[in-house]
Amino acid sequence: MHPDDLEPQQVVLKKEETTVTHSVRAVNDNTDEPDTVAGLKLFKGAGYALDPPGNSITVTVNVTDNDDPFPASVIITESGSDTTVAEYMDGTQLTDSYEVRLATQPTHDVTVTAPAAVAYT
Repeated sequence: MHPDDLEPQQVVLKKEETTVTHSVRAVNDNTDEPDTVAGLKLFKGAGYALDPPGNSITVTVNVTDNDDPFPASVIITESGSDTTVAEYMDGTQLTDSYEVRLATQPTHDVTVTAPAAVAYT
């Protein structure tokens, strides 16, 4: 939320007005932040009554962040001590495997794309 919206503010209804619009601004930045719920509270005062009656009325404001999350960090761990794989051994083609995991819990689906195999000589 915009820092100015965190301070107490007054809303003025002029003579013969029955509604007023009060804006709660979000800061449009490049920082991915969780969506937030903020409260807007109206306290009873002189010259007006709250409906429903009481000392205050609270309205919930949902603030949605529009920034893309940071790219996920991918960790690739080989299954053995090296990545040497013989083409065939005793008539069986040997393979190697890797564990692919994310460094942190993602906030959205993540797709990791491996390029096509490359033959080295």
